[in-house]
Amino acid sequence: MRFKLICGPPGAGKNTFVNTQFKTGDILVDVDCLYSAITQSGSHVVKDPDLLNITLFLRDELLSGLRRSKIDGIAWVIACVPEGRRREMFARRLNNAETYLIMPDKEICCRRIREDTSREYNFDYIVGVIDDWFSRYTRSDKDILIGCKE
Repeated sequence: MRFKLICGPPGAGKNTFVNTQFKTGDILVDVDCLYSAITQSGSHVVKDPDLLNITLFLRDELLSGLRRSKIDGIAWVIACVPEGRRREMFARRLNNAETYLIMPDKEICCRRIREDTSREYNFDYIVGVIDDWFSRYTRSDKDILIGCKE
């Protein structure tokens, strides 16, 4: 199994990017989707911290199994991870995954979220999450940068 790590702030277009690349036999590993599966909630909701910890544990166990598997395909791993060093560490854990960073302007992220009716959380809350992501962002020379197509 090959891994591709897709990172960026909320509203960057991580899922959209993966959807355009995803092929039969590939696997999606996304905390939002896993959380939705165990809680029967939407994928874009404010997450209970205890259930989020369980979800992260499940994600890590899934990734561990995929690392050991002989499945021929790509595991697309979606994560926010603003810090370059953390992205590098995560990629190493994923058999030196290629890391794609999708980083449109904050305003574009906010506009996309405002227009996305599947997102069930308070707009002010998610703007705070986006602001936090950009304030914590650091570069990594290993990132493959994906621009914004608007």
